Amino acid sequence: MKKIYHFKNKSLTKKYKNFGTRVPTLINELISSALISGTEVAFFSISQTELDELSENSKDENTIVKLLENPKKLLGTILITNNFINILIVLIFVLIFANVGKVLFSGIHNEIVLFLIEIVLVTFLILLFGEVLPKIYANRKSLQFANFMAKPIHILNIILTPLSIPLIRLTSLIENRLKGKNNNLSVEKLSQALELTSEDTNEDEQKIFKGIVTFGNTETVQIMKPRTEVCAISNSETYENVLKIILKNVYSGNIDNIVGVLYAKDLLSHLNKKQFKWQNLLREAFFVPENKKLDDLLADFQEMKNHMAIVVDEYGGTSGVVTLEDVIEEIVGDINDEFDNDDLSY
Repeated sequence: MKKIYHFKNKSLTKKYKNFGTRVPTLINELISSALISGTEVAFFSISQTELDELSENSKDENTIVKLLENPKKLLGTILITNNFINILIVLIFVLIFANVGKVLFSGIHNEIVLFLIEIVLVTFLILLFGEVLPKIYANRKSLQFANFMAKPIHILNIILTPLSIPLIRLTSLIENRLKGKNNNLSVEKLSQALELTSEDTNEDEQKIFKGIVTFGNTETVQIMKPRTEVCAISNSETYENVLKIILKNVYSGNIDNIVGVLYAKDLLSHLNKKQFKWQNLLREAFFVPENKKLDDLLADFQEMKNHMAIVVDEYGGTSGVVTLEDVIEEIVGDINDEFDNDDLSY
């Protein structure tokens, strides 16, 4: 009897000894998971203004800037590290639960129920202490948190390069394959989201948001001024007639062969002249197709420092005219200027 009792004591001592080493290990892994999860939020919450300030400061802060120069690689490093840590947490918890679980849940003999309890407990630990709490803290103290984790993450970024690079290439390949499809879905989802937020925003804000969402899918032909409403001038007109046409906007004729654009303001310094070769003031016309998207048209306006374009159809004929103001109005709504005849309320 004494020998058996002595053996049981040894067995219990060994179990408690293992328990005493595994629990601190589990706590360490949870802390590591918290630090890595918080790092993800901290690094990607830093604004461009803060990055500009960091680039002129200490070495640690320069490390943050260097890491964010390749955000995909940084994210890959963080995700790989976090997954390794979470796997270790699960393995250690399984070993602890194998001993403690039998004592705490001694009344439960169903293995499936015990397994489900084990899953719930380990998931709760990882989510609460390894994800939610650290991310909340890191979001509030992003710069301090990123600065604290800059060196460790930089080292991990180098060590895990053989794993992160293939991961980045694979995700980029998948992203490129699904890019077009995702863009269409995002516009749809954003439109639905705007409808859900209609109670929190006024009519003007809703109009601007909807304009932004649909901007990239709107074609030039949808907003242009049609050729029937365009006033044009023949290249052979006399200077005197040009002034009359500008003042009256009554010219009618074939406007398919446009040779240039005349700005009325360019004539201001020549108003006192009776005859003047006004053709010298013509500016090069900017032609765009009817199906050109507004985001591309806006980019062209900015690049060329132009604010008006001639819209042509598939046969090269003039369809109408579109201006920078027309494009902007698609986002912010109608812009009233001195030429708009709105009814006054006073």
